[in-house]
Amino acid sequence: TADGFVNIPVGPTAFFLRVKGVALSGAPPAHDYLGLTNDAPVYLSVPLGDLAPSLSEFLPENHNPRGWSGTRLGNRLVFGTAEYRVPVIPKVVSLALISDFGNVWNNGEKVDKLVMTAGLEGKLAFGPIVLALGQAQTIDGWEDGGKPDSYFRLALINPF
Repeated sequence: TADGFVNIPVGPTAFFLRVKGVALSGAPPAHDYLGLTNDAPVYLSVPLGDLAPSLSEFLPENHNPRGWSGTRLGNRLVFGTAEYRVPVIPKVVSLALISDFGNVWNNGEKVDKLVMTAGLEGKLAFGPIVLALGQAQTIDGWEDGGKPDSYFRLALINPF
């Protein structure tokens, strides 16, 4: 697994980029999988120090591009997000233009088209709990004049 991110301040706003790659070898436990899904993600937005790695074993990250509904499973994954974040009430409320991308495939097999989505998201922080409400859809959906999907979920990070 390789996972990296960058948060670049631009005045009071920020540009955030995250990219993750995973390659699985062998058979995973029956309850575990590598894939893009529409399962709701569960994130803990509190500093856990040395406890964080052990908790991630029990709460594996779900990779679900916002505005995409589908499932792809395999043994290789690439997933990422780009956001331009604007604080409305610093440390409490923010808005963001968002774009997610990802793909999953099995090593040695044909790779499907990359999933790419875009939308708008608002985040509201209640202490360590950060809620996100947004609308997003695939890039093809925007180009075809489609209606974006609405979503509500726990967010990955605090708004600034």
